[in-house]
Amino acid sequence: MGFDSRFDRSSGVGASNTHKAVRKSPHLLLQKRTEREKPLVPYVKPFEGNEATELGNEEEPSIIRWGAKKSGVVVTDTDPSTLRHPAHGFIFATVDAVGISPWNGEKTVCEAKLVGIGPHHDWGAPSDGWEALPYKVQCQIAIQMAVHDTDEGARAGVGGRDQAVL
Repeated sequence: MGFDSRFDRSSGVGASNTHKAVRKSPHLLLQKRTEREKPLVPYVKPFEGNEATELGNEEEPSIIRWGAKKSGVVVTDTDPSTLRHPAHGFIFATVDAVGISPWNGEKTVCEAKLVGIGPHHDWGAPSDGWEALPYKVQCQIAIQMAVHDTDEGARAGVGGRDQAVL
């Protein structure tokens, strides 16, 4: 699971970068163009993960299984390929899983989040539905749904003792 390492991330805007693109982040543009804001400052290697991302990748299958059980989504693929948007090739997304929605029988994208202390304050109550999601997660899932040509998205989040399926 996780991002398809064979895919060239500099070739467009991925679902997890969407919130930066919407807010017109100059850093995103520089990153995608492999340029630097301060070329004379010693180079810092790109983020390749840390213990938090490692733990998230380890727990992702469990979160997907738990979210599917709670939501009723039938998971059909836990290692989907990175896809490009059919009309806008510079937009791409890798989802954590794909399934079948219990509400309408249609394809749904599934996104698992292991939420740390601090960021958990950005999440609302499950009863708030879509509005419970932080803005950057809303952007990510909206792009995933567009790339996968579906109106359905299932989200499962685990943070400390709190769990939510939205």
